[in-house]
Amino acid sequence: MAAGGAVAPAGTDARLRPAAPPRTGWAFDASGFSFPSGHAFTSALSAGLLAVALARARPGAARGAAAGAALFAAAIGTSRVYLGVHWPLDVLGGWLLAAGWLALGVWLLGRRDRQDRRAADG
Repeated sequence: MAAGGAVAPAGTDARLRPAAPPRTGWAFDASGFSFPSGHAFTSALSAGLLAVALARARPGAARGAAAGAALFAAAIGTSRVYLGVHWPLDVLGGWLLAAGWLALGVWLLGRRDRQDRRAADG
């Protein structure tokens, strides 16, 4: 899943950055591709993977882990918009891409677990 996370943004970075808001007061200057936000994608995917691992190891901690992951990803994403290096939709695109990869990974883990149980039973 992590390998796919490294490949996905490369295929979706083909769009050029749209016209940016006025540069007065910017802390940083960004150039190049902006959609999806790689920082938002990577932070959400990393935090989500940690939350999934924690939830599998300690099922009682699943809600707290998910809440922590969401807060971390939200903090990174909002900082990208605040710094003026991404549009809100760039960040939303990164979050949605991460959610898709996480959903695929959780589905594959569940499928593997079911196959392991069947093999152990029969």
